[in-house]
Amino acid sequence: MAKKIVALLLALTLVPLAGCQALPWLNGSSPSVSTRIIKEARLTASWQMTQIELELGEGTQVPVLLKLAAGDRVDGFFYTETDRKVTFQVMGDSLVYESKDETAPALKSVSSDRFSFTASAAMGTSYALTFNNPAGGSKVEENAKIILEVIYPATGTIFVPLEK
Repeated sequence: MAKKIVALLLALTLVPLAGCQALPWLNGSSPSVSTRIIKEARLTASWQMTQIELELGEGTQVPVLLKLAAGDRVDGFFYTETDRKVTFQVMGDSLVYESKDETAPALKSVSSDRFSFTASAAMGTSYALTFNNPAGGSKVEENAKIILEVIYPATGTIFVPLEK
């Protein structure tokens, strides 16, 4: 019952975002995605940090929603604990940051695993941080284990998809 109440509260919080194209996971999450918050800490009176472990099956993706006020600044980084190459992007009302697999020649390659941005009216105040573990064509499915750490204002909120 408690899970249903939490899911309902989360859904009601996200109702204004229902038309946002950056949030395809509102319709359900993939069974081959595992998420867990490793650590949450208040760094100062105005800053907090959340560290999240994401495990994605091959060919799956998972977005993490970040809500901010206009003018808020965000710093974050991620790394993979597996040899899998993942793609990553931050979407608001427009693309904010993109890190792609360097082996895909048609995609712009960004070698950094760190991101930083300031919320603005042009980009909106809701962002989806989306990781994708592309299908590699191998006969053996490979999971990608990602550690994401985000430092953001204490007035902001991070929503991690709930496992079913």
